[in-house]
Amino acid sequence: LVAGVVGPESSSNTLLSAHACNLALTPIISYFATSLELTDTSIFPTLFTTVPSDDYQVSAMLDLLDFFGWSYFSFIHTDDRYGKDALDYVQMYMKEMCLASVQQVSSSAGPDLYDDVVANLLRYKQESRTSVVIVFTDGIAANKLFYAVDRANATGEFVWIGSEGWGVSLNDISANLHVAQGAVTFTPHTENDPEFDEYFQNLNITHNNPWWKEIWQEHFQCSWIVGENDENSCWSHDHIDTTNGYVSDSTVSLVNDAVYAFAYAISDCVNNTDHLTDRHGNVIIPPWKLVDYIRKISFPGSALGRDISLGDSNAYYDINNLQITDNGTFDYVKVGSWDSKVKLVLDSSAIQWPGHKQTPISYCSDFCRLGEVSVFMILKIACCWDCEKCSEGSIVVNNTRCQPCDIFYWPNANFSECEPLEFEYLRWYEAPAILLAVFGCLVLLCALLSAAFYIKVRFIGLETILVKASGRELMSVIMLGIIVQGTMVFLILSEPTTITCFIYRFIFGLDLTISYAAIVIKSNRIYRIFSHGMKSAAAPKWTKTHHQLIMTGAIILIQIVIISALCFVYPPVVQKYQTKPGLAEIACSLENNITILLPLSYNFLLILPCLYYGWKTRYLPANYNESRFIAFTVSTTLVVWIAFIPTYLTVGTSQDTSSKIHVEILATVEIMSSFNTLACLFFPKIYAVMFVPTESWHV
Repeated sequence: LVAGVVGPESSSNTLLSAHACNLALTPIISYFATSLELTDTSIFPTLFTTVPSDDYQVSAMLDLLDFFGWSYFSFIHTDDRYGKDALDYVQMYMKEMCLASVQQVSSSAGPDLYDDVVANLLRYKQESRTSVVIVFTDGIAANKLFYAVDRANATGEFVWIGSEGWGVSLNDISANLHVAQGAVTFTPHTENDPEFDEYFQNLNITHNNPWWKEIWQEHFQCSWIVGENDENSCWSHDHIDTTNGYVSDSTVSLVNDAVYAFAYAISDCVNNTDHLTDRHGNVIIPPWKLVDYIRKISFPGSALGRDISLGDSNAYYDINNLQITDNGTFDYVKVGSWDSKVKLVLDSSAIQWPGHKQTPISYCSDFCRLGEVSVFMILKIACCWDCEKCSEGSIVVNNTRCQPCDIFYWPNANFSECEPLEFEYLRWYEAPAILLAVFGCLVLLCALLSAAFYIKVRFIGLETILVKASGRELMSVIMLGIIVQGTMVFLILSEPTTITCFIYRFIFGLDLTISYAAIVIKSNRIYRIFSHGMKSAAAPKWTKTHHQLIMTGAIILIQIVIISALCFVYPPVVQKYQTKPGLAEIACSLENNITILLPLSYNFLLILPCLYYGWKTRYLPANYNESRFIAFTVSTTLVVWIAFIPTYLTVGTSQDTSSKIHVEILATVEIMSSFNTLACLFFPKIYAVMFVPTESWHV
């Protein structure tokens, strides 16, 4: 009675044997069958293996591809369940990877088929950058493939990833090792067995194993037919050892594990008296009972170097690289391992790549640059795309879609998120702001020095007819307006806030009104005095100082009412602008032009009487120049503001114009207007008092 069978090496042969063993419920243990189909206990309840199934091997291969960033690869497999199942696992397990060329081969196919396979691989490599090829075949098919590669002069063009079907022994591809150089192969973990090596090398020609003569003949390439004295006779050799080509085969450890599994299971069965005996007292173990014990055993495995249980879910692979050793021969060198629990452990620096000093590449399309999205090709292969640049101000979502950022947001450096823009305004350290601030300080300095001069000449008793004739009270009001205008420059240049915007809106226009309210009353007073003096010696009405100040205040009050009403209807706020891509600014809102035009229009109404009185008094006595200075002041101010209004409004209609330009224009006009008034009305008198003889004065 056969208690069990140590099964065949290949999955296809194991499949046939397992069906036969199932009929008698006889346990069979394969030491190298890897097909996942064989692990289905509902179909093969008596079948066990000492190696993991192919789905683990495929997972290990895909982890290797992912480690090197090989997202586009080809797959060659045999036309049996071994190869077809492996393709199914690849398609099931691969993530963010794509198959380029998938080709089926047969161990019995002729050279033409393999030449077509290689031509197809070369075409894909030329069209994309697919250099990695997984070869999931047996040794015969792999050898034919490498012959075809050699015929196509494509040696070194591809990185071969080999399964255990051909990547265990150099003998499988011994004629094409130079073609397969650099191949990375996966094999179930095995260990050399020194005891078996010693045992095998001590066997001689008289060994009674029925297959021994066949092994002997193949190893020595000899003949049993010729005479013993013939040099090609197999009888001329004593032992198979390292001196004549013996190489230790680590896969023997897998066979050992299969044999030990039966031994431990039988021992447990006998120890538990779960067996029968014949009439002679010999132990008889029914095969179906042994199946249960095999499922339960755990023993020190010679391959894994730890306790193993048949059918357990753990898998361990050696990752080998076919290299040229220091002595010029080819050999598989272990460069890493893969464990179903620990996953990939790899020393990539130890790998010799075929025809490359650096790690080869294998992908379909280059990664898109920052700010570009992937537009997949017609075949919708996830690894092949074209790149299109997103419109300005858009981020990239999932590398496939452009999404515009909301207003006042802009893409970050990686185009992955919309980040809020930092709002810009004319800051103090910028060159235009520094220049305007310098001129603003100059205006204020001149104004304060002029005011100090007037105060000095009055309180120390040096007040002259030239100063008295100009009307010091109204001149003080004019000076106040100049100082307010100079101060307004710094308010315009300050950071826009709700408070600064309110003050800015309220004072804008009012500062000019303060000066020109006093100038128009002063002009009216001069005109009335001289025109009335031609008719009567009595002083005209409403020319006294307090009358002049009351009328000046009334004119200023009207402007205050106008500005207050505008602030109520159009409240001043800080407004945000995005005038240019990626540029956000804040400024005090002038959302309606009437907030500028109405106060300025009122000021123009004040300027017009000044021009009228200046014209009417052009024939005053030659020694009275006050009206001429007023006329010149008003005329130049009018030119400045007439130039300002269309410039400001035109710039305001351009969406590409920075709000900083508005600030610069306003500050410039304030400086020019205030300095113009100061230079025309105050500087001449100060100069005359200090440097011109009294007899040469013209009031």
